[in-house]
Amino acid sequence: MGRKSREKRERRGAITSTLSQHKKEGSRFVPPLAQVPSLSPSSRLNDRLPELLWGALLLKQFPRDAALEVFRTLGDRVAKSVSTYDVRLSGIAAALPASKAVIIDFLCGPAQGKFALRPLLLLPGLPGREAWLSAIHDEPNQDDWRYLATAVVDVLDHQSQAATDLRWVVVLCRVAAGVLHVSPDMVKELALYPHLGDQRKVRPSIRATEISLSNER
Repeated sequence: MGRKSREKRERRGAITSTLSQHKKEGSRFVPPLAQVPSLSPSSRLNDRLPELLWGALLLKQFPRDAALEVFRTLGDRVAKSVSTYDVRLSGIAAALPASKAVIIDFLCGPAQGKFALRPLLLLPGLPGREAWLSAIHDEPNQDDWRYLATAVVDVLDHQSQAATDLRWVVVLCRVAAGVLHVSPDMVKELALYPHLGDQRKVRPSIRATEISLSNER
C-alpha cells in the first residue's frame, strides 16, 4: 500500500467512530454525536431558509444596499421595542399582535414592499398569514410563484453573498433584541455590515452565528 493511500485511510479513520462508541437502542446503533442530549438536526434548506422567505423576497426586489438598509432599520426597531422579537416567520407569528406594528407593517409599508412580499400569501401554511394579508392587502397571482422561486434560488447557496445578507438580519435582530450576546467588536461589525471589518472573516462569523441559533425557539 502506498504512503498516500495509507495517509488517506488514516485521515478518514480520524473522523469516524468505532462500533464500541455506538449505543445499542433496540435494533439500532446510535453514534456518539446523536447521543448528545439537547442536540437535534437542523436543515437550512428545509427549516431555516423558509423562515426567512420575506427577506429573500426583499433582496430580490430591492438593490442590495436598499434591502440591507431595510434590514438595518428593522434591527433598530427591534432594539427600541420592549419585546424581544424574533424576525423569523414563526417568531413573528408567535409575537402577534404586537409584532405586526413593529415588523409586518414596517416591511409592508411601501408599495414596493407590499409587491415584493405578496408571494408569501401563496403559502396557506404561512405563520401569521392573516396579519400579513391585512398589511399587504392584495391577493397573489400565478406570476408570484415565479418571483418566489427566483428569490429562493438566489439564496440557495448558503455561502453566497445574498444568503449571508439574509442570515445577517437574523443575527443582527437577535443581538438588537438583547437575546444574543456577542463581543463589542462583533456588535460594531454587525451594525455597520458590510462596511466594517475584513469581510473574509465577518461573513463566515455571521454564518456560524446564525447556525448556532438553529435550535433557538
